[in-house]
Amino acid sequence: MPNLAERIRQARRSAYPRLQQRDLAEKLKVNRSAVGQWETGASKPGLDRIERIAKICKVDVRWLLTGEGRPNPSLDAAEEKLKRVVRDKAAKIEQERLIKIETDLEELKRARGAFSAAGAKRAALELKVYGKVAANFQPAYAAPLETLHLAEIFDPAKRYGLVVSGQSMSPTAVEGDICLVEPVQWELPEYDEERGPADKKFWKALHGEIVCASLNGDDAILKRMHISDRKDTGFKISLVSDNPANSMIEVTRNDRLRIVGLVRHILRSPRAR
Repeated sequence: MPNLAERIRQARRSAYPRLQQRDLAEKLKVNRSAVGQWETGASKPGLDRIERIAKICKVDVRWLLTGEGRPNPSLDAAEEKLKRVVRDKAAKIEQERLIKIETDLEELKRARGAFSAAGAKRAALELKVYGKVAANFQPAYAAPLETLHLAEIFDPAKRYGLVVSGQSMSPTAVEGDICLVEPVQWELPEYDEERGPADKKFWKALHGEIVCASLNGDDAILKRMHISDRKDTGFKISLVSDNPANSMIEVTRNDRLRIVGLVRHILRSPRAR
């Protein structure tokens, strides 16, 4: 427990606005050296001065005299009330965030399950195929290269074709293959590199998926998501090529990563068969 000298110094420093020794001395009408001696324990003020110090510094006089209780019980109560309000608000925000993450995960699970559902209705459809995917994922402005007529379970309202360019995803997808793409709009927020993003569970669920990814506003590229979450290296996201000759792209917390499409099926080009 702090002694009287330490409590006087604490009371002066905690006053608002903060007081210097000379300020307190002027209010008490004593020499500055007297306040200095009280705060070092060289001398002690009388009871009337202690009461005035408590009033000037707005602290509890019982605490200043004996050290019992709290310096300012009324401020402590207000601080506790403010802390409760902040905790309640934080809990509400966390609950809403968790609900959103769970909803996104459920949508991802439903999208995956739609392709393997037994007895799925098969119908002939027309699928538009584009030669390039724009970073804003609005390819409707460009004329499709061709139209495929397929007897598959893919919903044309939720899919379109994308012609593969290059060999970075070989042998999974080679030049001329057509990927059936599901458009999405997921953006990675800035995150702590040790703990990962707030919705880490959602991003970890994308591990191994082939995606159309836009990095820092560039055109979308076809890569496989790789998520690493280890205690020694922290949370890391990489865009990986299936072709070992191509280097991977490591996404840092300062990069703006957007996932603008999920590859749901790959139609092999006749030239690659």
